[in-house]
Amino acid sequence: MYPDCENASIRRSHAISRAGSLSIIAEAGHVVRPAIHARTGNVQIQRIGLRQASTFPGFCRIHELEFGRFENTKACETEDAWILQLFRTACWELRTVTDGIGTLNRMRAAYNSRVDESLKGLLRLDGLRARSRNLDDQQRLLTESIARLAKHRARFAREIFAPLKRDLIDGGCRMRGLTLVIDIVLPLCLAGSGAFTWLTLGNGRKRNVLALLQVLPTVTGTRIGMLAPAATYDCIAGYFIQSVNHTGGLATMLQTWMTHGTEQWFLKPSVWSTLPQATRSAIEGALGPPYDLAEVCDHGLFADILSGRF
Repeated sequence: MYPDCENASIRRSHAISRAGSLSIIAEAGHVVRPAIHARTGNVQIQRIGLRQASTFPGFCRIHELEFGRFENTKACETEDAWILQLFRTACWELRTVTDGIGTLNRMRAAYNSRVDESLKGLLRLDGLRARSRNLDDQQRLLTESIARLAKHRARFAREIFAPLKRDLIDGGCRMRGLTLVIDIVLPLCLAGSGAFTWLTLGNGRKRNVLALLQVLPTVTGTRIGMLAPAATYDCIAGYFIQSVNHTGGLATMLQTWMTHGTEQWFLKPSVWSTLPQATRSAIEGALGPPYDLAEVCDHGLFADILSGRF
């Protein structure tokens, strides 16, 4: 996925540095993250090893070394390093969504096959009608999910991935962002996209903005940032400033990113395990729609760490 590279990718590129940010928040080589429970289909927070966390088949062995320029220092301290990290996140998002569409298409094909088999017996077994209706519901849900992901993929490729890739090649300014560096090592890694609706000052119209989100702890602090098309910079600047200055401040904004933004986030295991069970259940239940970062979500995470600071 690197510009002008046709080499085969390795199986496991890390979207977030394993030796850097992930290792900083890990305990016994593990972090926790949201994942679909294999049996129930519900979103649950589960442990995952650092070897598997944030991996995807994204870059060849040669270009994987490009990220070593800042991974070895365990920090994205330069603008070039930050842009490379954001591009890596964009690659992860595009590949993950594409793979998700492929998986859902295979599931839909399997359901279609089961429906065909069920319909053969409808004249003999009336009980199969209920089964057929259930399969029809599954097909409908899968079709809706595929359409939703395909729409997101097309928008993400057009508004984020393509202009960011061109900026990486020619040093352009099609994308623009802002960052906040704090001297607190947060127990959170996050890298993905999120959208929010914002009222523009010029014409008073609401605008839906798609942005890349990053939360990357280092050995001395945490770098938090957003990147979006340059034309929407005023929107992300307004959102960022209002969110940080709002009641709950930075802690609430980060929880909203985790809940209504990207699913690619990782937390220090002890932070999760020491939360009351009611809080953990509330967080798991809130993950997902509405996918709007303007819908504030606050479960008390990070309040003790950031209290009185942000």
